[in-house]
Order: sequence, then C-alpha cells, then structure tokens
Amino acid sequence: MHIKVTAINESGRLEWTIDGKKPKDSVIKLGKKTGSHRLDFKFADRTDLGLRFNRDDPIWIDENEVGECPSPGVSTDQIRVESCTDKRLSLFNSNSGESRTLHYRLNFVDEQGNHADVDPVIKNGGNV
Repeated sequence: MHIKVTAINESGRLEWTIDGKKPKDSVIKLGKKTGSHRLDFKFADRTDLGLRFNRDDPIWIDENEVGECPSPGVSTDQIRVESCTDKRLSLFNSNSGESRTLHYRLNFVDEQGNHADVDPVIKNGGNV
C-alpha cells in the first residue's frame, strides 16, 4: 500500500495531508483476514524547510483504542520498519491476531535539525 504524506507551509504554519486528507481524517484500514501488508510512505516536502524523515527515529507506534498519542519507539508486534530514506519509509504490518487500532506518529527533521511530526491512525482488522 502506498501512502503519500505532504507537508505544506500555510502562511508560516506547517500543515500536513495524508493521501490528500487532514491527519485527523486519515485512517489506514486493513481488512480482517487480509494478511500482512507493506506500507510505503512517500514524503513530499512543499515547504522551504528542507524536511525529511528522521532516519534515526522515523516512527512511533502504539496499540491504543482510546486515541492517545504514541510513546517513543515501536510498541507493537504488528509493525516492523523495513527501510527509511529522506523521502520514503517502508513498514511491514503483520495484521495478525485480534483487530486493533495503531496510533502512530511520523517523525521528520528540517535542515537545521528541528523536529516536526504528524500522527494519523492504522486500523488492523487482524485474522481472528
């Protein structure tokens, strides 16, 4: 699955879209019993900040049904980072076991090393 993440400088404020939607409206849904999926996030920087994925810490992700922001790192057996470059992050999602909600945060840095992030949701249907 390919997911396009875009950062836009909107009157001096950083705005994000995930496949053309605001992050709060962006939910990746993986159907029940559809097996594992590869998630490829392709990043488009439409700012003058020189944003890129933070290759040392590209994603935080937790299983969380109540909507809390994720804590640092990958805290689920459902996701494995396969690779990360400045403009692309590839994940393996096992989509196994019980259905669950994965709250994640994509982490970026600019040319000066300042951090920026965006945090949408993944709904794993599972295989049970």
